[in-house]
Amino acid sequence: MTRGFAGLWWRADGEAGVLAFDNMQAREIKGDTDWKEYEVVLEIPEKTININFGVILPGDGKAWFVDLKVDIGGQASVLGSLSPALLQTYNLAVARGQISAQDLPDTLSPSTKSNRLKELERRGLLYRVGEEVIDGGGRRFIYEPVR
Repeated sequence: MTRGFAGLWWRADGEAGVLAFDNMQAREIKGDTDWKEYEVVLEIPEKTININFGVILPGDGKAWFVDLKVDIGGQASVLGSLSPALLQTYNLAVARGQISAQDLPDTLSPSTKSNRLKELERRGLLYRVGEEVIDGGGRRFIYEPVR
């Protein structure tokens, strides 16, 4: 870095705007530095509806980032608050690595299957990784567990 800094940023948004934010500006990475592990720890408010994160490089120079990952530290407490049906769906997603509504029991209605996956996504336990067009013009949404 010749001017400016490099860092990580993390923001939690709610319906009315930003709920929590950190961009490492107070802990700027400047100049030539050896490889070092950095982290941003941010309390995610319960009313969060969207999480954004990334890397930042305002200024001149280059920065290299490797092995970026997001850990959801409170996952154990979140799992404990799930209904047995949602927990069963989540555990199936973890066991398979990916899940879609078609992977859930046929005894459930299509809307129940979809609602379970959407609720797990809303709670930050699953994220949508893709979609496929299926026979009849419908769509199949594919989810993976957040790790």
